[in-house]
Amino acid sequence: MNLRGDNIYGWLESVTGMAEEFVIVSPFFSIDTHTGNLLNPVRRLEILVGDEFSTNNPRPLKALSERAGRDVKCLYAEQFGRRLHAKVFLATGPSGRRRALVGSANFTVSGLTSNEEQAVSFDSDCEADRPILDEIRQWIDDLQDAATDIDWNRANLEFEHSPNPSFPARDFDTYLRNQALNFWVLKTTEGAEGISRWDEFVEERVISVGWTDIVEIMRDDFGLEPDAYTRPDLNAAAVQWVEHEGGGGSPMHAAKTLDWFCNRFSRGDRIILCRGYADAQQADVHLYGLAVVDGDAYDDTASRWWRLKRRAVFRRMETDIPKQVFVDTLGRASLLQTVHHISEEEYERFWRRCREF
Repeated sequence: MNLRGDNIYGWLESVTGMAEEFVIVSPFFSIDTHTGNLLNPVRRLEILVGDEFSTNNPRPLKALSERAGRDVKCLYAEQFGRRLHAKVFLATGPSGRRRALVGSANFTVSGLTSNEEQAVSFDSDCEADRPILDEIRQWIDDLQDAATDIDWNRANLEFEHSPNPSFPARDFDTYLRNQALNFWVLKTTEGAEGISRWDEFVEERVISVGWTDIVEIMRDDFGLEPDAYTRPDLNAAAVQWVEHEGGGGSPMHAAKTLDWFCNRFSRGDRIILCRGYADAQQADVHLYGLAVVDGDAYDDTASRWWRLKRRAVFRRMETDIPKQVFVDTLGRASLLQTVHHISEEEYERFWRRCREF
């Protein structure tokens, strides 16, 4: 038995790489490139999820269940009328070796990589862990007996028409009736690894941009909150970040992005949320969703990820769109900067094409 909080994703990666069978119990989930890579080596896969399709996107899960040559079971798991809250992973190798992880992490990118999570692992190679692994297996068997198959049509309808939990009386279409001043494309990714913060956006109902070091300089050295940010101050803070804090990249690009986020974004603005793409890229581009800005910029000093945020309302889409759709509708051969300002016509053209997917 070991406590594992620093690298839950890495532990799962090492386990699934040798697993003959893998069971996931997780009330919340996201199936994307990062989490999908964990599942690719597994031959027999079973997933038990909670009845949470106002938040969970069922489409990737259904696609996973239909993949040829895979034994995938995707079940509701509302045992005895109670909501599923447990997060349990159980892997069985070809030789019968069993390894399990029990803790706080959902099967989402943020749960496995960036959140402050803790979990305890068990290994049948350790004699003391074997009785516990037997109990975990029995608990999963009981959960399976109480579970029911997913009604995919109902799950899709619930996901597509669910109101934003932060604004239960008003859904995304209501927000679209408000007048928008600006239209934007915002990447959800950061760093060379392209780690997406989409899960955090949805969980906190915010949009956000990075460069937390510059935000700290603006507060600690300049004594400024986001509503008082000016471009000259941001330029100075960005230069200080590069020169004294070991920052990388273009300080003027960082300053411009933060200035736009604080001073040009407005309530009601429409945003396309996606991954970026390069001019030479051939692969599809992942579209996370659309958003409407619903708050002023603020510095979330308690944040464990990016600090500069605005409240927002989302329409989740989470689908891959051919790159050429972006090029044709937005007129951008590449989309690598964090924020792009687009016209209302470009936004509407893109939104119309999105409905095809």
